[in-house]
Amino acid sequence: RIYYNKAVELADKTKNNRSDADALKIENLFTQSLYYYQKLSELKPSEISYLQVLKKLYYRLKMDDEYSKTDARIKALSN
Repeated sequence: RIYYNKAVELADKTKNNRSDADALKIENLFTQSLYYYQKLSELKPSEISYLQVLKKLYYRLKMDDEYSKTDARIKALSN
């Protein structure tokens, strides 16, 4: 969660004036957090809050197939 929160904080702080270096740092932080959220979703597959963050990560990292699968999992668990 620390990597994810740092990435979101940096993205918000540099929203209006983001350099290429900032964009790369943000992407790297999101990528680092991805591994941990994937593991969390394996360890606790019915925990929707982890899946929601994982879905956001897939969206931000442009991982469309994984995004769609995670969205479907969330919808299935919500019913």
